[in-house]
Amino acid sequence: MKRIATLTLLSVLLLTASSEALVLYARNVSIKQVPEGYLYANGETAEYIDIPQDGIYQVAVLALGTPCAGVWPVMALSLDGFPRQSVSVGSSTMQQYNFSVQLSAGVHTLGFAFLNNAADGAEDRNLYLDAMAVYSPQGVADAVTATQADWFADTQTREAVLLQQTNAAIQTYRMGPASVMVKDASGNALSGATVTVEQLQHDFLFGANLCGYQAYDTAEKNATYLQRFSEVFNYATVPFYWSQIEPVQGQPNYAWTDAMVNWCVANKIQVKGHALLWAYAAALPSWTNGIPTAAVQQAHVTEIMQRYAGLIGNWEVVNEPVNAPGMSMDNPYRWARALDPDGTLISNEYGHFYNGLQAHYDLLNNALASGTPLDAVGFQAHAPADTAFPLEHVQYVLNKYAALNRQIHVTEFTPPSNGHAVLGSTWRGTWTEAQQADYAEDFYRMCFAQPSVSAISWWDFTDVNAWTPNGGLLRSDFSAKPAYTAIQNLIRSEWHTGKQGQTTATGAFDFSGFYGSYRVTVQFGGMSKQVEVHVAKGGTNSFAVTLAVPVVSVNTLLTKSTRPTLTGTFSNATQVKVSVNGSTWYNASLSGSSWSYTMPVAVAAGVYNVRAQALDASGNSVTDATTNELTVDLTVPVITMNGSSSVSVRRNTTYTDAGATAQDNVSGNITARIQVSGSVNTAVLGTYYIRYNVTDVAGNAAVQKTRTVKVIL
Repeated sequence: MKRIATLTLLSVLLLTASSEALVLYARNVSIKQVPEGYLYANGETAEYIDIPQDGIYQVAVLALGTPCAGVWPVMALSLDGFPRQSVSVGSSTMQQYNFSVQLSAGVHTLGFAFLNNAADGAEDRNLYLDAMAVYSPQGVADAVTATQADWFADTQTREAVLLQQTNAAIQTYRMGPASVMVKDASGNALSGATVTVEQLQHDFLFGANLCGYQAYDTAEKNATYLQRFSEVFNYATVPFYWSQIEPVQGQPNYAWTDAMVNWCVANKIQVKGHALLWAYAAALPSWTNGIPTAAVQQAHVTEIMQRYAGLIGNWEVVNEPVNAPGMSMDNPYRWARALDPDGTLISNEYGHFYNGLQAHYDLLNNALASGTPLDAVGFQAHAPADTAFPLEHVQYVLNKYAALNRQIHVTEFTPPSNGHAVLGSTWRGTWTEAQQADYAEDFYRMCFAQPSVSAISWWDFTDVNAWTPNGGLLRSDFSAKPAYTAIQNLIRSEWHTGKQGQTTATGAFDFSGFYGSYRVTVQFGGMSKQVEVHVAKGGTNSFAVTLAVPVVSVNTLLTKSTRPTLTGTFSNATQVKVSVNGSTWYNASLSGSSWSYTMPVAVAAGVYNVRAQALDASGNSVTDATTNELTVDLTVPVITMNGSSSVSVRRNTTYTDAGATAQDNVSGNITARIQVSGSVNTAVLGTYYIRYNVTDVAGNAAVQKTRTVKVIL
């Protein structure tokens, strides 16, 4: 470790003379292009540095530049091989440039990168570095130099920690509570119902481009391509390269894109329209003679978006506005919003994971400030070729762009399996199929754990004609690579919700699931019902399932018939069965909502247990049948008159009848049921009769009793 005292150049510029720091000279660092340490081409000059603990560190550098075409070098603080903060070095004499950077404990590469090399005749834009100093936070030990082996080991340790942390983040941001409430037709909770929930699709968009649609030489290959695509993905990028769609002005051909979109819709795969406008020469028809006018651009965008209205919900309206300049973002995105108010409008670019692409960040900020409708930032993630972006850097870039408060779509991700050395994360070694799978899984985990990311799209699905050689998930023979299996396991297994259980006493089955669509199956008492529901982020996610449970009842039965007719009501049933004293089950007759059954044989007086069961269309009965009692009553009630059965009264006096009582063997005192007939007219001499009758509940009539009343002088 070196203590700062003086430097060969401009020693007074390095912060304060009393400060202590790790001082490094460009000519002595481990990572450099030339022995002198200066940068004559895009790249970096850096050292392996052991950071003692997490904190904000100050870094100072002495640098000068030479311009080309009036533009000075752009210098960036480089961390672990990737640019972070950048400045323009606008002086041909040594100046000090200061940076403040958050560093985690462990070994990093720290230095400075040259980002905009250029030469034109006698002018050559270069960046000259002399020395840099790294200052620890107050009270923290100085940083010290380390080795590449230390960097490899510490970086892998930090990445392992990051990956472990993704599990909790994924549960927090990608899952939520949900409840299925099971009730019968009357709104009563059904306890003990079996509920099965199975996820059908994610809300998160996992996809790839569909450029291989019907592009192969056999029907078998084309079928395999689509089968393997749909077994993993719920999202497809459909190309709308202008030069392919309309090579002859006024004669667009949408046959291929129509077929792709129709296949996606039929298979419930969401679609993204890619590169409606792209100022890349090969993407423009020759008849435009360069960048077409705004009116021609608008007509092109309007024609496509109107044609696929309701079928495509995601649009990359202007592709690569920074790296392929020439078409403005503002008006095209306003046209697109007017054409599809609910669509997701994406600005797609490359370079974010490499150098942060500050130009795109600034462009988006300005566009949003001016009211340009923009829903998502699209990150291409396959340049430079053969690069595995360190996971710490991936996290940094995602967090940086999340500050724009827009969705992030990873639009073009292509780690290869080409046998080349891995760049960026050099400790990963070589791009084998196994390494392709490992890095793909790690990258997906990092992106899925960042709440602003809402889509990840692999680029070429197969190695056949892949933009990046061996960049597919399928080999050229359409067999699955380990990367295909790894991603399929993530999406369809680890990040997939399938639950089963019983409803509680309140009729509820609660679960936690990934946001998306589900098939819910409820089974109860031989009945089964399926519904599809959507568990949405921020939604109430409470779903009621009503079962038309078969219901049956038995009327109160009291009869004097020795062959009684059993009756009752039912609902939601196709058959009703009854039994008497638990012996044989008999099929009842159904009429409207009533059932009836007449006993085929005579029964003796007594009490019988009657059970009724309602059956559904599958012949399954409800768990609990209705039970009632059948009383067969063959005994008549008895009437007892109060007083004498024969009385005399004087003419023109008042007659008050003494009445009677009635007693039944089943119902007991049934005096209130007595029917009295006859009357007495005391004004007329003669004989009158008062008669008493009663019938018990079963219909048995008592022997009539009669009182004789004589009216005398």
